[in-house]
Amino acid sequence: TVQTIHSMDSERLLEQILLDSRGVEVEVNCLLELNITQDSSKTGMSFEEALKVVESWKLHSDDVRSKVRLVGLMGMSSLGVSESQIHGEFERLRIYRDKMESMMGIALPELSMGMSEDFPIAIEHGATMVRLGSVLFE
Repeated sequence: TVQTIHSMDSERLLEQILLDSRGVEVEVNCLLELNITQDSSKTGMSFEEALKVVESWKLHSDDVRSKVRLVGLMGMSSLGVSESQIHGEFERLRIYRDKMESMMGIALPELSMGMSEDFPIAIEHGATMVRLGSVLFE
């Protein structure tokens, strides 16, 4: 059973998840994936695109929204850049989350950012979820 989708990166994906949840007793948490880097090869939406996804989600009934819940944002930092740039990217995601909560009137308690190489910086900027892999095997 899926509990959390960390990579909702388009309105099309939101609509597909909503469609798939019809008639099924499922509750899934979703994180909006934002591209917080200057790297166009990274996946994720812009802040403006994410706002449109939230607006779409809010058009659905309370029952639908209780089954497919938007609970936060997810973003990945650039690779091979300075720590100061990583700090800036993670801070940008936190600011986006705070702005989105205020603008859209919804709570987004989760902030998923940071992987093995940069999770301490992510925690400094409010990460509630980190994705660890290689650091576990060192």
